[in-house]
Amino acid sequence: MKLEFWDGANWYSVATETFVNNKVFDINANTSGSLNINRLSGYPGSSALFLRGDGAWASPSSSSIDINTGTTGQLNISRLNGYPSNASVYLNGNGGWTDPLQLTVNSTGYNVNINNTNSAATFTGFAALSNGITTAQFGYNGSTGTSYIWSSNSLLFYTNSTAQMQLLSNGTLNLFSNNMQTTGNISAQTGTLIANNLAAYNSIAIVCANALTIQDTGTYKPYNGGYGYLNSSGSVGTASGQNPYSINCNNRVKASEFNAVSSIKTKNIEAYGEAIEQEALELFNKIPFFKYNYKDKIKNGAGVSFGIVAENLKDVLPDYVSEDDGFVPNIFQVCSIKAKNQDNYELVFKKKLGHLKGDKLQLTLSDRSIEVCVLEEQSKSLLIYCPQKLPNEGFAYGTFESCPSVTKNKLFELSMVVLKNALKRIEFLENKLAKV
Repeated sequence: MKLEFWDGANWYSVATETFVNNKVFDINANTSGSLNINRLSGYPGSSALFLRGDGAWASPSSSSIDINTGTTGQLNISRLNGYPSNASVYLNGNGGWTDPLQLTVNSTGYNVNINNTNSAATFTGFAALSNGITTAQFGYNGSTGTSYIWSSNSLLFYTNSTAQMQLLSNGTLNLFSNNMQTTGNISAQTGTLIANNLAAYNSIAIVCANALTIQDTGTYKPYNGGYGYLNSSGSVGTASGQNPYSINCNNRVKASEFNAVSSIKTKNIEAYGEAIEQEALELFNKIPFFKYNYKDKIKNGAGVSFGIVAENLKDVLPDYVSEDDGFVPNIFQVCSIKAKNQDNYELVFKKKLGHLKGDKLQLTLSDRSIEVCVLEEQSKSLLIYCPQKLPNEGFAYGTFESCPSVTKNKLFELSMVVLKNALKRIEFLENKLAKV
């Protein structure tokens, strides 16, 4: 059998030496089927080697491919290393996924600068948006030359994870339970300085450059109206209701002079002269007098006193006695304070307690005096409620209960009528004895 090859122009015998040495056999165009890889020249038979483009067998390159210059097309973000598929995080400059805008710097200068070169701009800075609507702005107003913080609602200020201050949308500044401290003056220019509590800190007195006036718009009987009060801890305030006073003080008031309004314009005269002297003398003789000392010697003074007791005077002259509510010294003891649970404390005393009528207690601490609620009473202890943190020791003054007071100016005027009658009797007796 003779084997011949057609090159497109001529037939050649494959067996001839001339064909083998001089003719190129195109394996792509003139053969069919597959070529086994092990027939390739220099086939190494090693899975660790790869055929390079130049026909050589070599180990794969360990160098990285520059995806910016060595590739074309766009890379899907999901192929990034550590892709979290979380809309709340962002890819930072270090190649990590973090919460937005975490800025770490080590500088003694400004870390973030916003420079607006448009001097006519009304504002520049940061803006906080809610669903595309601006709710807060922080920046500089180029038209007025002022820095500003703006909000469509109230501004809430936090420190130590606690709300400390809030500027309400109506302009009211709410400090919650915090103190406001200043070395300057607090001045109410055109408004009113409203004081529910005023305390003297560096001075022993609250100083008013002009007269302190409290307007009482109520009627004097049944005493429904507004009145001011001063308590023993130096606090002042206003209240309303049945109270016969424009100013109610539960401690002594010191002044060089007290002027009482006693004009006939304020009085309806019913009788005068000798017609009232006998009546006044009979009433005066019915009043019981006592010798006593005060429980609260700091507030009312020490030493022995002679005078009247409101409860007994009420039986004779009920109009001379007013029923008031206030803190009375019905405990007046130092106590240890033990925390029980949230906002509850136990006050432990050395002496037994009497029956306490009031459910509010005045507790004096080293730096302030506060009111607490009495929850339970035992022989030598009280369970109280107080939202403030308390120290380990305090002084329990007493509870808030009815404590009648005496209208001493009325009693003084009654005594003047009695004294005048007594002087007239003395003068009559002296004249009679002179004639003997």
